[in-house]
Amino acid sequence: MRCPNCGLENPEGAIHCDCGYNFRTGLKESKAVAYTGAPMGGAPPPKMASNRYGDAYTVADAIISTGEAVKVIGVALALVGAVAVAVVGYSGGAANFGFWSVLGLLLCAVVGLAVWIAGVFITAQGQLLRALLDTAVNTSPLFSNTDKERIMGIT
Repeated sequence: MRCPNCGLENPEGAIHCDCGYNFRTGLKESKAVAYTGAPMGGAPPPKMASNRYGDAYTVADAIISTGEAVKVIGVALALVGAVAVAVVGYSGGAANFGFWSVLGLLLCAVVGLAVWIAGVFITAQGQLLRALLDTAVNTSPLFSNTDKERIMGIT
């Protein structure tokens, strides 16, 4: 049976054509998924999906902020430790600033660097989540371009 809307040949007894034409009603139907209100009955309405993405972006931003804070703590830890080692090392005079003081400074640098690297990894996880969300929002058929810009925080 040939579709009167697009001319595609369909099998006998077909109800719908790929173009959306309904052979029973003689009307072209939209291919958009309608929200039925049932929990598993189709796509959520745009407002519901928008809220879900908004919450996910909040989590991504919190992860990024946590990573940034961890990086600052790592630098601060290294600086405070270095100052403490230097003060203790110089308290007995410059002659007493020896092997243990240098080792203490090195340990502070290693610990500070390790904490800073942990912060980089945490921040990267938040950025990856944000990139994943940007992809999901940008490819969603539920949103207009204006909605996508608003959800992704572009506007």
